[in-house]
Amino acid sequence: MDVLKIEPNTGLVWALQNQDGNPKLTLIDPKTGITPESPLHYKVTSSTRGYDDVVFRDRQIFLSYTKPASPTDATIQRLENRKSPLIVSPVLTMGATGTNLVTGAKDQPTSQNDPDSLKLTPGGQLMLTSGDDGQLIFVLNPQSEHPKVAFVSLTDSSHAAVSGLADALFATSNAGTIYLTETGSIAFSKSMSRISQTIPFMLVWEASTSLSKSTCKQG
Repeated sequence: MDVLKIEPNTGLVWALQNQDGNPKLTLIDPKTGITPESPLHYKVTSSTRGYDDVVFRDRQIFLSYTKPASPTDATIQRLENRKSPLIVSPVLTMGATGTNLVTGAKDQPTSQNDPDSLKLTPGGQLMLTSGDDGQLIFVLNPQSEHPKVAFVSLTDSSHAAVSGLADALFATSNAGTIYLTETGSIAFSKSMSRISQTIPFMLVWEASTSLSKSTCKQG
């Protein structure tokens, strides 16, 4: 199991499975359980690639696609139907260029060796996390046939590039509790207050034995 998300329009729980190859999708009705048509399979399958995350936006559905190997390989796809076989179309490719939001330079190469989590920003853009690259890639108008792209490359306090970025998210209220889980147990929880709802305030790094590398901060 790679991600569980609730589809706002239907209330169904989407369970994305097998991100490392032969992916499938299971839909769960919270009242009746797994839907009769589940699991759903993709028309084009891969033994090495799969889907890591899903975003629901204006009745459109977007998926992050793992392990690209060439510049033309898709890293974000749009789901075009709701039954097996599932049909997808490319939105973002590994070789996409965009605006560097730190320097302002345009037509700069993005780094998408490790597409991971996919989130919807408060402004309606898609935000893709590329974990090993430590980069956040923003698709500013995903409904367009030629979407605009921007990105931020994250650095540590010494301005060195970081890696192992697992997730990034936005606040939905000005105060609340954030829970991080590690395989087998709930490993960390943190109450936050006076949080901005317009910028990513929490960046989560992978840690092999503990959450000592996890970072929780505004901005």
